[in-house]
Formats: sequence, structure tokens, C-alpha cells
Amino acid sequence: MSTGTTTTTGLPPTTTTMNYCIEEKGMNQPLYIPRSKVSSNPPPERITSDGINPTPTTPGFNYPSTNPVINITLEQPVTLTLIYLPVDRSINPTNVNEFVVQFFYPNGTNSTIFTSKIPSKGKKTTRTPSGILSQTTTIPSIDGIVLPSDMSPQVDLSPNFQVPQQTTIKITITSTKNISKARGVAIGILGCIVPTTPSSSTPISTTRFTSSSMSSESSTAPGTSMFTTVTPVLATAVQCIYSDWTDWTSCTVTCGVGKQERARNIIAGSCSGPILETRICQMEPCPCIFTADIYISTFQKLPPADSFVGWIEKDDQMGYTNLTEAVHIGDHLDNNTIIHSYNCNEFICKDSSLVSVPDTSCNKDCQFEPWSNWTSCSVTCGGDGIQTRSRGKIAAVGNGNDCVGPETESQPCTSPPCVGACVITDWTDFTPCSKSCGLGSQTRTRNFISQQPNCTDSLIEVRDCNIGCCPVNGSWSPWSQWSNCTAACNGGEQRRTRQCNQPTPECNGTPCKGSSTQFESCNTQPCTGDTCSDGKVLSNCSTSCDTSCATLTCNGQCSEPELCVKGCVCANGTVMDANGNCVRPSTCQCTYDGQILLPGQTINVVDKCQECTCQNGCVTCKPVSCVEKCTYSDWSPFGECSAPCNGTQSRYQTLQGPNCYRNDTKTETRPCSTAITSYQKGCLTCTCLNTTEEQCVSNCAITNETCSQIEDPLFTYTYAPSTNGSCCGSCVKVLKPEICSVQQLPADFVTIDNCTSTEKIYQQQCLGGCISYSMSGFNSPKNNCRCCSPATTSTKQVEVKCTHSNGDTTIILKPYENILTCSCSACENTIGGD
Repeated sequence: MSTGTTTTTGLPPTTTTMNYCIEEKGMNQPLYIPRSKVSSNPPPERITSDGINPTPTTPGFNYPSTNPVINITLEQPVTLTLIYLPVDRSINPTNVNEFVVQFFYPNGTNSTIFTSKIPSKGKKTTRTPSGILSQTTTIPSIDGIVLPSDMSPQVDLSPNFQVPQQTTIKITITSTKNISKARGVAIGILGCIVPTTPSSSTPISTTRFTSSSMSSESSTAPGTSMFTTVTPVLATAVQCIYSDWTDWTSCTVTCGVGKQERARNIIAGSCSGPILETRICQMEPCPCIFTADIYISTFQKLPPADSFVGWIEKDDQMGYTNLTEAVHIGDHLDNNTIIHSYNCNEFICKDSSLVSVPDTSCNKDCQFEPWSNWTSCSVTCGGDGIQTRSRGKIAAVGNGNDCVGPETESQPCTSPPCVGACVITDWTDFTPCSKSCGLGSQTRTRNFISQQPNCTDSLIEVRDCNIGCCPVNGSWSPWSQWSNCTAACNGGEQRRTRQCNQPTPECNGTPCKGSSTQFESCNTQPCTGDTCSDGKVLSNCSTSCDTSCATLTCNGQCSEPELCVKGCVCANGTVMDANGNCVRPSTCQCTYDGQILLPGQTINVVDKCQECTCQNGCVTCKPVSCVEKCTYSDWSPFGECSAPCNGTQSRYQTLQGPNCYRNDTKTETRPCSTAITSYQKGCLTCTCLNTTEEQCVSNCAITNETCSQIEDPLFTYTYAPSTNGSCCGSCVKVLKPEICSVQQLPADFVTIDNCTSTEKIYQQQCLGGCISYSMSGFNSPKNNCRCCSPATTSTKQVEVKCTHSNGDTTIILKPYENILTCSCSACENTIGGD
């Protein structure tokens, strides 16, 4: 049964598919759904290896919602008969009660919506896919796919629903037990696929199978069989088609032996070949790591505090002679590396493991460690001092000899001149504000007392002042022209106006005084002859004040005319209103600041803190309590920039109003720099590149770089800042240090003439570099040759064995001189002398 209003689109006939399915008796085959052709919204909580196919062992998909939507894309033309969700699988049966199906075709159209039904509702028997009545509750299966029972919700698509390739089946879960999240969802599809022609390299399965649940006898009674087509006795399995293999994954390790994997998918058919392959990958051998556990297990003691465990020979000299040869706990070592130690052990990195090789008859002499770096000069600036260096020694092992030589050395050093302090005066007071109102500025300054290159402080500071707006008093514009008279005869009135806008009062300025409107009588002449009508009498000065409501002198809105005009006026204490009628003054309207007031009407004039009433055509006012009325002013212009570069400037809004007694200011700040092309900043001349960056250069020809570039064989030159208050410093020459020290050599037999020592003797050498130079002169250049030579020595008697020309040997004592310290001095003996 279908639901919804979507129209099914007519599809091209698929008679080839239909003919194949009937001829090959291939209807009602379970279709295998590759995982790559299934998508869900929302995604399932976990994707299993069997995907969404209803095998006996797959747990199916568990969804985090009650109504997930599942899309399945078909890669080949299919004739469909049934879509179902098995609810009675032994593993994780589904809790789905109902689902709907809709087909979306590759040409952009779609089908109607099909709603599932459960056949067991209203039935007492079940049927297998072959249409044979079943007396048991055993769930049939074909080729590892669990087929539906009458308890499973299913959409019957008979007779033979044909769809083209690339059709998407949209399955929406609409109901679950207890309205819970959809669990154990597995989807079965029965139909017939015409296998595509595979390439020569594609494996093809031609195995045919017979299911015990299929029979050549089928029931065709309507409404009783699960399928409406003929159920075959022998079905041809869909040919096995694989996807191409993926590329091999990266090796699981970065060194040593790991593995790689590649995979492929089953596109169609029942396939028995592997879909995952694994192979071994051999990477570069892993390095050895010298751990604390290796040290402890070898020597039965903890590693030293500095973690030093041995060295690797990297030069032509025996022993630990260079800091770069050191090996510490945690170091990574390449294969075949040999690590020497002072504990009569060697370690060899073999096959990513450290192997200890002990020497049971080991005797090792004491050996000095390399010299440390020279310490800083004891005088930091402005004088001569001392700097030292030291070296440790590794004690002798077994019958080895003790070390001979000092463990510390010192040498003179000269420190650079001291840099004076940058001393600055206190700030001056700020100057008076440049404006009395409307945002002015103030400035204060300071000066250097002792100016040094490290003086980069600003010497000027600017701040805003009097940020409030300037009051502007109001002033009247010229009067307008008189308006037309309200009557052609027998008396009327006309008026004129002016505006308080030249200028308009601002920032609590004084408003304009006086009235903005003036009235006067007009056309007072009788309408006929010299006779006035409507109770009016003839007057020689009909334009005088107090003859109409508008010209009552109490309001100050009337001025006596310069020229009297004969005309009609009201008599008996009445005055003329705007319509030319004679009325009592008590019925006259009033005009206040352009506003019409009725007789007896009262208004509050907030700006002036007054209450005004219209009485007898006149406005009378009395003071009342003021009502505060505040508004923020417009933004002021931005003020002065606080610095030539990397400065800030601000603008302001202030509260104002006719009766505003509160003080409040809003501030807005932005970065800025002045338009100055260059400016002084201490001892530097600076240029502002933009509002946040500046470029400063020294005004001095002598700089640190200038001094360092001076070439001198005996001295180095360092920059010394000036100490006399000027910005520029000078180059100070310092004698170059001469590196000359004693180096201990391995003990060995010593030969002199025809005699050889009977025991190994420690030897020392003076090693280093001393400054030598030659200068041109008359007759020949003058040479100054300095060598690293012994400074102090000690002599001991050594037993030697001498061999004479006749073959006889004698043992005698000869004096042997050990070197204790070395220094640079004039060259004398050379290597090879006695």
C-alpha cells in the first residue's frame, strides 16, 4: 500500500532484466548490499563488518534516533519483489514495527511512498519464500541471508517492480516498539539482478545453490504467498564482482618491522575471496635508547646526577675530548654505534638493542673532562677583572694512574665602560588649555639631565581639556512679510513671524527674548461710506493697540503705529477678534511662543521653569520647579594626538539641556600619529610608518656594528656608550683572549734514543692558539711569534730499559718532566726537540 501524493515517474521498459530473471529462474534472490552504497541520517552508532545485510550473525545498525533515514544506491538494473526488516534474528533482532520506502531515479524523478505491513497480523500461518506453508518457527535463509517471516515488517513490490541502475532506495523508519531508538536494523532486499559483463581480471562466481526452503511447487493463491512470481527450484547465483584493490596503507611503524593493509569491496554477487590483504613492511632499523634501566642493570648503581654515561669517539684523539661526544641517559643511538664508558664497559647498538661488553681485566687511568666555558668577567663594567673555567675528572679504575694537572684556570679580562643612567627632569606643569570650551589641549615637557643611548623616553606629553561644548546664544531672524488681512473692510488682522535661528541657541546658550509673532489691525475702513456696522464705531486711529485680541499691550506683541488710519473699532470695552467680531477681552485667545492658548488654558514651559495661563487675552507666567531635561551633544572633533607615533586621540559627547544639572561624558579613542615626518626620541631620530609602527635610527656614526667590524690581530673592539651626556659612544679595544691549556694524553710507553720506559707514562701537551704577527720594517720584517708553551712543570724519575749496540740491556732512571700549566709565550723549542 502506498501513501503520499508524489507521482511515480514512468521508467524505460526493463524487459531485458525481466526476461533474464524469468528465463534463468532468478527471481526472489537476496541482494547483497555493499557498505559503500549505504548512507544514513543520522549515522549509526557503530558500523559492523556485515554492514546492513540481514545475516544470521550481524548485529545490525543501532541508531541514536527513532526515525532514521537509510539510503541504498543500486549499481545495476534490478527487478524487485520484497523489502523487509527481519525482527526475529537470533542476534540483536530489530525493534522496528513499520517503515516506508520511496525510490529516487537517476533522471531526477521519484516514486510514490510504500508503507510496510506485517503479514502475521490477521494470519495464523507463515510462508517461506517458496510459498510453502511452514509448520515451524524456523527462520529460513539463503546463502547466509536471513529471509523474512510473517512477523517482519515488509513492503511487497509485486508484481515485479523494475528499477534502473543508480536508483536510490530511501527507507524511513516510522515506528518502533515503545517509541524507542531504532536498534538492530538490518535490511533485506529480494529481487533479480542481471550481472554485468566483468573484465578479464574480475573473479566470477558461477556456483549454483539449492535452498531447502525453495521448492518447485509453489502456492499461487492470492494473498497467501510472499511472492507473486514463480519461485525457482534452482537459482543461479549472481556473478561475483569485486572493486579494485585500494592502495597499500602506510606501514604501521616508522622503524623496524610493521605491516600494511589493502582492501576491496564486493560490488555484486556472492564472493568467497578475501576482501582484506596484509603484508610485512621493513623500515629502517630502530635506534637504540640508552635508558636508566640499562645503566642500573649493567653497573648495579644509579646513573650520575648529570646523566653522563659515556662518549662516542668522533675525532682522532683517544678518550672523551669534546663535549659533542657525550652520551647521556635518554639519548637515541644509531645502529652499530659504540659507546665508551669509564667503568670498563663498552655498549654496542645492535639490532635496535644495546649490548654491554665488559672488560674483566680493565685498568683505566684518570681522565680529565673537557674544559667548561669561561665565566663572565668578575667586573661587569669599567675595569679589569678575572674569569675562570674548570674541568672535572673521572677517577682511575683498577691500577690506573691519577690525573696530573689543574682542575681550574683563570685569566685576566677587561670589561666594557659602564653605561651611565638615563636621568630625566620632572615633568613641568601642564600649560593653560588652548581653548576655554569646545575641546582644547594642554602640554607638559621634561628634559634629559644625563643623556645616554638607552634614553628613549618621550619628552613631551599632550592631553585634552575643556571638552564641553561652547554655549551659543540665540538671535532672531528678520521679521517676515505681513500676512494678508483677515477682512477686506470693517476691521481684520494680519501677522508676521520671525525665527530664533541666527544662530539657534546651543549648549545651554541664552534663548531669544520677545515674541516670535506680531499682529496688527488692518482694513478697518467701513465697508460702505463712513458708517461702521456690527456695533463698531469710526475711529481716527483704528490701528492703535488694544483695539483687537491680537494687539492687547499686555502681551508685548503690539507697538503703536507710526501712521494712524481712520477706520472701524469695537466700542463699549470690546475688542475685535481674528474674525472681525467684537468680543470681551476675557474671551480672547492668547499666543505664546507661536502656540495658541484658549481662554483659561495653562501650560508648563519646561525650558524656562514657568507655568503660563491665558487670561483676558494676556499670558501671565509664574515660576515653578524645574524638570530636568538632558540629552547628549553631538560628537566633538577628535583632539590632539598624544604622541608623534603610537599615540591616541579622543572625541567626546557631553550631557546638555536647558535644565540639565548632571555631568556625564562619553569618550571614543582611536590610534593616531602626527603628520611630523621625523622626531627625536631620546638619542634616536624616528619616523612613524603608520599609526602603530615607527622606525628609529641612531644619529651616531660609531655604533656597535662599527666597532665589531674593526680588524686587529691583537685586540677586539667593543662599543662603549658615552658617559658625558652626549648620545654617541666610542670603540674600546680589549686584548683578545689567548686559549692555551694542558691536555691530558693516554698513558703509553715512552722512547728516547735507545731507551724505552718500563711502564706506561702519562703524557701532557700544551694545546691552544696564541697570537703571532709580523710587521714590516727596515732590512727585514719584524716577527712576534708566540706559542702555547709549558708555564709550570714537575719532574720525576722514570725507569727506562736501554738496549746497547752489542745487544745488552740495562735499566736506568731518567728524569721525565710533566706539564702542569700552559701559557702563551715567545716560541722556543718545537715538537721533536730533546
